[in-house]
Order: sequence, then C-alpha cells, then structure tokens
Amino acid sequence: MSKQQTYPEALRALNRAVYDTIGACRDTTEWPDVDRQFLRELATKTDRMVDDIAGKGL
Repeated sequence: MSKQQTYPEALRALNRAVYDTIGACRDTTEWPDVDRQFLRELATKTDRMVDDIAGKGL
C-alpha cells in the first residue's frame, strides 16, 4: 500500500505532470492533435494554486 499524498504534494505533482506533458508533446508533427492551449491554461491554473499554498506555508 502506498502512502497517500497530502493536498500540497498532490497539487505540486499535478503541476509537474502538466509541464512534463507540455514538454513531451512539443513535436507538433508527431502530436498534431494535442490541445496545447488547454495544457498552457492548466499550467497557469496549477501554478497559481501552487503559489497560493506556498503563500500559506503549506
């Protein structure tokens, strides 16, 4: 059984995963159907959420 992540840990992992996904689909020829705008918006939102929890000392 794995240790369950806390909310801040899970949010940071989600943020890293979004950026990893953006990097992994950088080749528009290989991945033409990826919604990059959505990924950028998700990255922006998770950045803000991570900043908010950091501001609260979490």
